[in-house]
Amino acid sequence: ALAESTGVHVMDYVLMGQGALGSLKTGNFAAAGASLRRMASSLPAAKTWESGFYHYVAAWEAQLRGDPAQAFLHSDECLALCEEVGNPWTRCLSLVQRGFLSHAAGDGARAAELLSRALQTGARSRNEYTHFVCRMTQACFHLREGNESAALPALREGMRAGRERGYVNLYMWPPGALEQVVA
Repeated sequence: ALAESTGVHVMDYVLMGQGALGSLKTGNFAAAGASLRRMASSLPAAKTWESGFYHYVAAWEAQLRGDPAQAFLHSDECLALCEEVGNPWTRCLSLVQRGFLSHAAGDGARAAELLSRALQTGARSRNEYTHFVCRMTQACFHLREGNESAALPALREGMRAGRERGYVNLYMWPPGALEQVVA
C-alpha cells in the first residue's frame, strides 16, 4: 500500500517473494500462488537476482505442492541465476534447496555434494548461518535415511553453532523437518 501511494516500488519483488514464502510456511497455497503470479508477471523486467528469487520461491512451492519435476526446473534456473549474480548467500540458499530436492528424489549422494558446496561457499564468505543451516540439513538427511549415528555429530555441530550465534530458525525448510531433527 505504501508503494502504491508513493509510487516507490523498489522493494515490491522482495515483499512479494517473502509473502509467498510466508504463505507456504503456513500452508496457504492460494496466497503463495497469487504472490508467485504477481512475481512472474514482472519477470521480463526483473533484475537477475529478482528472477533467481522468483525461481527459488517457485521451486519450494512446486515441491510442497507435490510437483518435483517443476521444483527441479525452477531450482535449476535459480541456481544458474545465483551463480551468475555471484552472491554467496543466495548461492548457499539455492544449493541447500537443491539438496533437499535431490534428497527427496532419492539421490543422497547428490544432496551431500550440494551441501558440501554450500558449506564451502559459506566458509569462504564467512557466513556462519550457512554453517548452521548445512549442519542441520545434514542431520535431517541422515535421520531421513534412518542413520541416527551419522546424524548426531551434524546435529551437535548445528545446535552448537545455533546456540553460539542465537540462531533459532531455518530459512525455508520443509514443514515438519525441523521438528523431526530436534526431536
